[in-house]
Amino acid sequence: MVLGTVVWTTIVYTQPVSSISTRAIDSYSQGAGQEQAGNYDDAIGSFNDALQQAPGYVSALYERANTYFSQATDAYAAGHGSQSQGNTNEANKSFQLYTDKLQLALTDYLAAQKAGKDDTYTGWNLGWTYYLLGDLDKAIEADRHVLDKNPSVIPVRMNLALALLSQGNDPDAEPEYNTGLARTYAPRQND
Repeated sequence: MVLGTVVWTTIVYTQPVSSISTRAIDSYSQGAGQEQAGNYDDAIGSFNDALQQAPGYVSALYERANTYFSQATDAYAAGHGSQSQGNTNEANKSFQLYTDKLQLALTDYLAAQKAGKDDTYTGWNLGWTYYLLGDLDKAIEADRHVLDKNPSVIPVRMNLALALLSQGNDPDAEPEYNTGLARTYAPRQND
């Protein structure tokens, strides 16, 4: 037992400890607040500062991706608004901005995942972003990755079914929808 403790202590002691500077944490926190307030450009600037201070700062990468995604959503809505008013040029600009912002979000979701944030939320957002960009194979791959780790995530299962259906793969989409629906309406057990 003593030998095991000495070996474990030696291993822990010799491992490098990574730390994130206070300035990077402050910039990240400021960015998170700006993002919540809808000040997306300012939030991105703060996340950029955090990443400049601490390259690979996983939380800053993930939240910057979410901010780009929010900008994409706004651009999409603006494009439809312009389109409904007959302003094709503005609509086209907005839809291009939508695609550009989704690409930036995708890049950051991938970087966050590679840096260690390989969780349900990152995978879910990654799969949905791939879907919106029309890369159905990658969307399916990302969704299945999440479901391999946690098969009970109903929204990801439904996204997988939607991507399969969009590919014309109805035979594989149907059981995914059915599994998602069955889990949604399953009676809850008392704990």
